[in-house]
Amino acid sequence: MKYIFCSIILLLVFSSCDNYTNAYNAIFNRSNKKSITIFSFKAEHNSLLSQDALGIISGQTIFVAVPESVDRSSLVAVFEYNGKKVSVNDISQESGTSVNDFSFTVDYVVTADDGSKVIYTVTVSNFGIRSFSFERSNNFSNLSMDVVCIIQGNTIIANVPAETDKSNLIPTFVAGNNIVTVNGIEQTSSIHSQNFTSPVVYTVSSDSGIVMEYTVTVYRRPGFLSYSFKSDENGALSEDASGSIYTDYTGNSAVTVSVPSGTSISNLIASFETSNSTVTVNSTEQVSGITPNNFSTPI
Repeated sequence: MKYIFCSIILLLVFSSCDNYTNAYNAIFNRSNKKSITIFSFKAEHNSLLSQDALGIISGQTIFVAVPESVDRSSLVAVFEYNGKKVSVNDISQESGTSVNDFSFTVDYVVTADDGSKVIYTVTVSNFGIRSFSFERSNNFSNLSMDVVCIIQGNTIIANVPAETDKSNLIPTFVAGNNIVTVNGIEQTSSIHSQNFTSPVVYTVSSDSGIVMEYTVTVYRRPGFLSYSFKSDENGALSEDASGSIYTDYTGNSAVTVSVPSGTSISNLIASFETSNSTVTVNSTEQVSGITPNNFSTPI
């Protein structure tokens, strides 16, 4: 009986050891939960971002797409997690504060209350439109110079010469191997034209399902849209004389007007339209169809 009793005691002790850790953790509330539930880069913490970039969490992999213009070497992540702490290279991380270099993948280590750990690998990709422009060679009849657009986050801005017809422009863009569409229609750089009289939204899609939208707005530079001398405003003219407006590749503009030989040009009144601009000659504001000038020399 003595030996049987000892065996029972030993059996009870050994069977209890299997559940010792779980029992200890339950008593002292040491959870084994460890996960990242939300990961993003918010514009309010990253000055180079014009809008928030939300990460896609798949298993223990996190992917975040940011605009091509964003420098990945100094980004602040915002995240939510379950666990005791989050660290990168053994440095404790604070959501909305800690800065990291995402030029390469970054491993986020989440440690649970019970000391167990899980690693999330974060990949940040410069995804989207890298460059956007309007080249004269593709818009020869409409554009007098190449126009390089400014990309600010998801906003693309172009400033074209004042005389440009914005309703039919062909852009040139670089977007890697991604698909670019406008209103669901695939776009080809230097081929497809758009009406830019109002902002146009370009959508970029990757094979992995990442989608980013860019709003392209084209502005006219200050300048003349039309320029002429009308016979009913100028007694020296027997017929209207229309001007030709030209902007060269450096951005300098000129207007040339041909009038009949022998016409006195010392006191002519010009009629013009502008792109919401104020026109002055020698600091004197000009009024279309009213203000006279001496055109004996260029002004």
